[in-house]
Amino acid sequence: MILPPEHVTAKPIMEQTFLDKRVWVVAAWEFKRYFKWKGELFSLALIIALALASLGGKELIARLMSDDPVRIAIIDQRGLGAVPFPIEQVELLQFESHSADDEALLMEQVTDDSLAGILYMQPGGSRVLVFEDDS
Repeated sequence: MILPPEHVTAKPIMEQTFLDKRVWVVAAWEFKRYFKWKGELFSLALIIALALASLGGKELIARLMSDDPVRIAIIDQRGLGAVPFPIEQVELLQFESHSADDEALLMEQVTDDSLAGILYMQPGGSRVLVFEDDS
């Protein structure tokens, strides 16, 4: 026997859903119980460290752990002769002053990685650094 629609007692939509207010209260309590900001931040820092290590961090760490100074040749194109260059010496950078006649030899040293680069001191105060791109 089929009953007419006015005799059918149905619950409203909100009462029929599986996720009522009580479920959300329990879910929020469980989330707050197990979610710790300290753990999340540690995980994020670990992921960033692993990503950097996989994207060339190995070479960066090797360079940072190395005590070998980086050799950079300086060619003064300003025509001032043997005037000392206005660059402060740093522990891990070794600046070497050269004449323009040595340029071919210096370029060869840059390509075989015995020299990190050549810094050209140009007239007007501008500088140009030439180095070999390893990528």
